[in-house]
Amino acid sequence: MHDKSGVGKNDASRSSFELMQARGAAAFDRLYSPARRALFRRSMVYLALSGLGTHALLVFLARNLVEPPPLVAAVGTNYLSALYTPFSFVLFYEVLLLILSIPESTTRSLGKQYEILSLIVIRNVFKDIAEFESVTDFAGQVVEFSAVLLDMGGGLLMFFLVAVFYHVNRRRPSSIDSSEAFARDVATFIERKKIIALLLSALLFVIAAFNLIQWCVEVFSVARFDAVPSIDVRTIFYLDLFTVMIFADAVILILSLLLSGHYVLVFRNAAFVVSTILLRFSLAVKKPYDVELGLVSIAFGTLVLLTYNYYLRFSVDRETAEAVGQ
Repeated sequence: MHDKSGVGKNDASRSSFELMQARGAAAFDRLYSPARRALFRRSMVYLALSGLGTHALLVFLARNLVEPPPLVAAVGTNYLSALYTPFSFVLFYEVLLLILSIPESTTRSLGKQYEILSLIVIRNVFKDIAEFESVTDFAGQVVEFSAVLLDMGGGLLMFFLVAVFYHVNRRRPSSIDSSEAFARDVATFIERKKIIALLLSALLFVIAAFNLIQWCVEVFSVARFDAVPSIDVRTIFYLDLFTVMIFADAVILILSLLLSGHYVLVFRNAAFVVSTILLRFSLAVKKPYDVELGLVSIAFGTLVLLTYNYYLRFSVDRETAEAVGQ
């Protein structure tokens, strides 16, 4: 009797857990429904346009007022710097797309991280150009011009490598495992990834709000008290983003073991975590190592995926490894 009672309690506990898991996945689906996604996209466009107009207006005031307020003067007098603001909103929207990609595919999620890094690098071009004292005197601004060329070239190479990464992913062998039991296990795995994505949504919005407040306080301190800036606006929020993604990828790696402990899958997912770590490091180092480390990260992930596909073509257990890789 005691054993049967214990089994009954375990079954009830398991059913309750599965119910909570299903509710969490459903909450993700409601939050990121097609209508909500369209709303997020429209909001991003409006915010980007508003940011561009506001920044350009502040630059206009800084250039034309005899004694502009400190906060206005801190914006600078180069109109090209206004291009940096709308791109920042576009980048944040890409973060939302990254969250959406987590339940879809581990590989797709890593690809979105590569996209974000490449966009950060190409966004830096606007910041670099804005630091020119004169756009006609390149000879006297070798350091600034070199930074522009580095970001342009690095961004282009990253763009190419991301395209190669997705091309390699499309050439992955198709799964032929159609068993009903395994399909249920995969569906459960996807539900768990949706819960991870939902928790990430809340966490990243909190981090974004904290970084925004921190940046506003620093802007006020610099403008009002001539404080020395300590925050790098190029990497604010994104250092924390990739730190969080390292742990999220590690959790997904561990959960994938419930489906399969196949060597090829474990190695691929572990290598993807390493690639994310390199992405994070690339945001923390100075030029030119930031771009170089970013390129190494994307190239490493692409080679890992290429080797994974090659292995699947000859692996006896490729059905399991491929299905879990979704």
